[in-house]
Amino acid sequence: MPLMGVKAYARHKGVHQKSVQDAIKRGRITRNTEGLIDSEQADKDWENNRLVAKVPFTAHRPREAPEPELANSTLNFNQARAAKEVFEARLRKIELEERQGNLIQRKAAELEFHNQARITRDAILNIPPRIAALIAGESDVAAVQDLLEIELRTALEHLSQGKFG
Repeated sequence: MPLMGVKAYARHKGVHQKSVQDAIKRGRITRNTEGLIDSEQADKDWENNRLVAKVPFTAHRPREAPEPELANSTLNFNQARAAKEVFEARLRKIELEERQGNLIQRKAAELEFHNQARITRDAILNIPPRIAALIAGESDVAAVQDLLEIELRTALEHLSQGKFG
C-alpha cells in the first residue's frame, strides 16, 4: 500500500497535479486521514470514476465502453452521472412539450374521451325515437334505408363539427 502525496501521485499517474486535486475535490479518489493517497486504491477509483467525455491522458490504455444497462447493483461515477443527465433531459423535454401544449394530462384526456363517447352514444340512440313515426309510415324498404342513412349521417356530421344537440 504505497502512500503518496498529491504531487507524487500525479507523477505516478502521468497527469497534472491539478487533475489529481480535481479528482479529490469531486470525490473520484480519496485521501486518508493524514492527507496521503493510497495509490493502489486511487488507481482503481481513478479508472472506475474517470470522466468518459475526456480523453485519457495515457492513450495506450484501451477505453472501456460504458455499459448501457444501468440496472446493475453497482454504478460507477460516470454511469450514475449519465443516468441522472438522461433523466433530467427527459424531464425537461416533457415539461417543454407540456408548456407548448403538445401534452395533456392523462386524467383530462380520459374524462374528455368518456364525455365524447357518451355524447356520441346519446346522439345515435336518439335517432330511432325521432324517426320511428316516419319509418312506420313507409312501405318501401329503400325509403326506410334512406331515412336511416340521412339521420345517421346528420348525427355523425354534427358530432364531427362539435355540434351537440
